[in-house]
Amino acid sequence: MKLLISLFFLAANVFAADFYILKKNDGCFVKSYVNKNFYDVDYKKYFGIRLYAEEHKRNTKYMVFRIDDQVFVTKKSCMEPVLVDDETDDLIDSVREEDHTATNRITPKSLDGLRYIDNKYYIELSLGKFQLLDKSQLFPDYSIVTSTDNGQPVTFDKNAESVSYKTKLGILAGIGFRLTETRFWFLRFGSFSGARVDKVPAKVGGVPVNSAVDFNWKDSIHQIILGHKFLFAPYSQVKPFVSFGVGIISVQTKADITVGDKQLKASGTGYAGELESGLEISLNKNFALSLSAKYQMTSKPKFRLKDSKDEETKTGFISRSSFSNLSLLSGIKYYF
Repeated sequence: MKLLISLFFLAANVFAADFYILKKNDGCFVKSYVNKNFYDVDYKKYFGIRLYAEEHKRNTKYMVFRIDDQVFVTKKSCMEPVLVDDETDDLIDSVREEDHTATNRITPKSLDGLRYIDNKYYIELSLGKFQLLDKSQLFPDYSIVTSTDNGQPVTFDKNAESVSYKTKLGILAGIGFRLTETRFWFLRFGSFSGARVDKVPAKVGGVPVNSAVDFNWKDSIHQIILGHKFLFAPYSQVKPFVSFGVGIISVQTKADITVGDKQLKASGTGYAGELESGLEISLNKNFALSLSAKYQMTSKPKFRLKDSKDEETKTGFISRSSFSNLSLLSGIKYYF
């Protein structure tokens, strides 16, 4: 008799394990499933209601339940099993039969998109081609008086001719934090370099030289950007996104000179704002590819120019045009 009673209660517990209530946990949600799309619903609306739910066979982290004719989805961790007493036995049979029919509307693959929103953080690494939009790069005041190796004074004219500014492949790295299914904060660090040649008329000992003196400028541009990203179609494998951010840039520049002082160098900082648009392609739950175009606008950094002996030149501060740029980026993200 005791054995029969034990088996009866064991069967009752297993039978009743199909019934759940929602937990009042942070990070929980309930979504309605309509025409193969998921929609947010008020999670608190279903507190205290006993729900018949099934574990999804392929995505076991999720539970599926039905209220009236509507199918809903939530995380398994957001539900707590409850027991049912004998007074509800008749109701259990009818609800079970009805709800099994309803939840079968969700196919094995229909919940795949939910896995893309499971993770709260990501890290990213991108490579890209940066193109300065203001290629003129306002010249420093080249009325610098210096001298050749044998002591003859060298005077540079203010007028200069510049060879086209060229940039090298840049790199970006960053981290992101999910605020909602579609919104992220991110912090990004980036770096790219550029170079140009200024051909400046000069006089040595008051006598014009036959050819202009070359100033070979090399720039290293670094940036720190704090931004906000909006992700569209978060349950799809291919997700469009747009983002904006603000931050600072730091520029280190130096110029090798063919006569006189062998090198000039300077550093400066400025402000930056950027807009980015692109596509994110999920490879699986954790990895995604990213393709985007980014426009960055910067202020005009001011530099304090120094010579190769680390002494300030007569020009003091110099001004370059902004380092506003357009870049095409491709990279990879890891969500965790």
